[in-house]
Amino acid sequence: MSYFSLLRHQWHAVGPGASPARTALQIGGAVFLLLLAAGAGVWAETWIRAFRPGVSPIRWASSLGLPLGALYVIGRGYQAPLGLRPYLPLPVRSTRLVRFALTHALLHPINVVLLAFGVGFWGQTVVPAHAWGASLAYGGGVVLGLGSATHLARLFAQALARRPLRVALLVGGGGLVGWAGVLTGTVPVLAYSEWLFVGGLELRPGPMALLAGTYAGALMLHRRHVRRRLYLDDTRGARDPGPDPAKEDAAPQPAPPEAGIVCRAVDRLLPLGRQRRVWGTSERHTPPSGRSWRWSGVS
Repeated sequence: MSYFSLLRHQWHAVGPGASPARTALQIGGAVFLLLLAAGAGVWAETWIRAFRPGVSPIRWASSLGLPLGALYVIGRGYQAPLGLRPYLPLPVRSTRLVRFALTHALLHPINVVLLAFGVGFWGQTVVPAHAWGASLAYGGGVVLGLGSATHLARLFAQALARRPLRVALLVGGGGLVGWAGVLTGTVPVLAYSEWLFVGGLELRPGPMALLAGTYAGALMLHRRHVRRRLYLDDTRGARDPGPDPAKEDAAPQPAPPEAGIVCRAVDRLLPLGRQRRVWGTSERHTPPSGRSWRWSGVS
């Protein structure tokens, strides 16, 4: 089964009753939004020079890369990921389904709009002032940064769903330390962000290798997370082939935790207590069939 068939299946699942006029209106609105974002990128240099006279627009925009990336990760962490369970009955291999989920996360509408803005800024500001090699290296570094933030956002969403209090405390504490460090100059977040992204423009191997390694690591962890979700969805679908009329009125039971590597890292950084599955008075990895989970917090 091809990627086009998967996209067509998703399109029919999202909007099966969309009329041709509504579809044309949605496509036209999307194209207008992309053109608007690209136009904003073209005019960004003028706005930056008016807002911060005497400052290089490229260096100023690059210094905001890490803070805006952190806000992007937190913001997209509250969005639900692509559900894989509806695709399990389709004749498609699991490896292709995993790649489809990763590609779907990268081609999110927010990413497309940001890329349109970046293309406008790159074509208007970066290319005329630098050689093609340096311009392509700078654009590739920005794209790698956006891809890393996308994969990290999915991992952050998993950790937030499983450890909400700890993740909130870690994010709040990290944001407070970063804000205080930027104000006092003790934590050079803006300077480090400028060094990281402008390094591609100056063809320095250190920042370029760091951006590529970060993307590779985030991609590997995201792929591992998607494969775990796919396996669990497949297992639950096999155990629950259909609804049982006798149990329709029963109260829904919580699903067992799907703790990944990010959740375990959060447990190490902020050990407020661990959750474990308890059946009766003894711990069990798998409960007896036909019975429910019971949870208990262990400090």
